[in-house]
Amino acid sequence: MRSPLSQSFTQGGVTVQIEIHKSADGWHLELLHTDGGFTVWLSVFPTDTAAMAAFTIAVELHGLARLLAVGGEYLPTLH
Repeated sequence: MRSPLSQSFTQGGVTVQIEIHKSADGWHLELLHTDGGFTVWLSVFPTDTAAMAAFTIAVELHGLARLLAVGGEYLPTLH
């Protein structure tokens, strides 16, 4: 089931599609990049709101471009 919180998000000229969906084990969070790539959180969330909160906190702490960056201390597709 796709969450109604799924949406497009832009920061600093970088746009992603936030996809939050439910499976048997809980809610999952993915970012679909405009270049065809994606970023997946390994955490499973109890609610779609918790998944969106995790995204919001990560963007506030690091910025969207840094979340999508390859290399450095962050994994490019896993959070």
